[in-house]
Amino acid sequence: MVIQAVEMLDDYGRPGDALTICENAIASGLDDPRLHTYAGMLSIQLGRFEQARQHYSRALEQTPEAVNWNIPLGLAGLQRYDKSDHPDFSFFHALLRRPDLSDETRRGVLFALGKAYDDVGDIAAAADYLRQANTAAHVVSRWSRKHWKRAIKARLAAPMNPVTRSAQQDWTPVFIVGVPRSGTTLLAQHLTRFPEVKNRGELGWLQFWEQRFFAATPSREQLDEASSQYSKQLLQDDQRARWYIDKQPLNLLRIDLAMALWPNARIIYCERDPRDIALSLWSQSFHDSAHDYAYDLGDIATVISDCRRLAAHWRARYPASFNTVIYEQFVNSPEETLDAVAAWLGLGGDAVAAPERATDSIATASVWQARQAIYRSSAGRWRRYLPYLPELATIDIH
Repeated sequence: MVIQAVEMLDDYGRPGDALTICENAIASGLDDPRLHTYAGMLSIQLGRFEQARQHYSRALEQTPEAVNWNIPLGLAGLQRYDKSDHPDFSFFHALLRRPDLSDETRRGVLFALGKAYDDVGDIAAAADYLRQANTAAHVVSRWSRKHWKRAIKARLAAPMNPVTRSAQQDWTPVFIVGVPRSGTTLLAQHLTRFPEVKNRGELGWLQFWEQRFFAATPSREQLDEASSQYSKQLLQDDQRARWYIDKQPLNLLRIDLAMALWPNARIIYCERDPRDIALSLWSQSFHDSAHDYAYDLGDIATVISDCRRLAAHWRARYPASFNTVIYEQFVNSPEETLDAVAAWLGLGGDAVAAPERATDSIATASVWQARQAIYRSSAGRWRRYLPYLPELATIDIH
């Protein structure tokens, strides 16, 4: 029952409450390795990295089975490694020598080692481990380039929704979209520096309601129902804000539905050098099969190109509601870029200092980076990998 409550709260975007339940249950004597693993994962989302390591260590002490619960990837994401003599390196290498390691866990360890060696600047080793990880992951991938292309073609050809709701008067939904790893998390976190902005993370409600409508044009009653249920997730029990962010990147696919639900919605499209996006995606292990394209650079290039086409399509259809933020401009001139976005949104008040107020939970691969001061080293990172990953040079940047 405790695990079910924790999972439900996490699914509804309440990791703080979920972690409290874990901690209380452990304190009351329920010293269960699964609870420690959940507590570790939730602590990472909340930026409590040392606390996460303690929980993961306790789970590993209790049962060797814990390595199959994504702990290696969790450990790799807790910090930026300074030296390869960190104990995690030995731990990851020892895991790869275990004959009983599942294929899924082995892939996770390979991704963890790729990240760890990238941190210490050993790009040759990082590229080697990441290539092994992606090769293994691609074998079991269920993503279809043909189905993706067909879906994009249909979205580009679809007419604007003939039915829309009335504009919301007292608050504004803000959808931050783009290819994953294009800077959506970074932008969302820094927009929360403004006092009336609330970041709800990556919600799956647009996709849910699109599937409920079965590709048919929704009626006004259906839109009202969807808006009511979706709004509950955005507003929750905190209605002090006036701008509520949903930063699910691939909501880019569903802008027509977002605008039908809320004609006053604002769409911010994040754009970044495709080669840096490709490398960043290729460096990650995703739990959602919707991102299985990320294990093949050709598939990644297809997704990036088609997302750019979609962005141009929505920009032309909703010019007053659509804005673009260039990642490289943001990291080079963060305050200037943030001020421009704030002016476009009409945000009130002044931004507080960064990054202290960025305390919202983060449940994406950007969890550690987004809590650091903005740094420029991620721009142009692909060049370091080019000698070991020449495929990056073939990705269309236009």
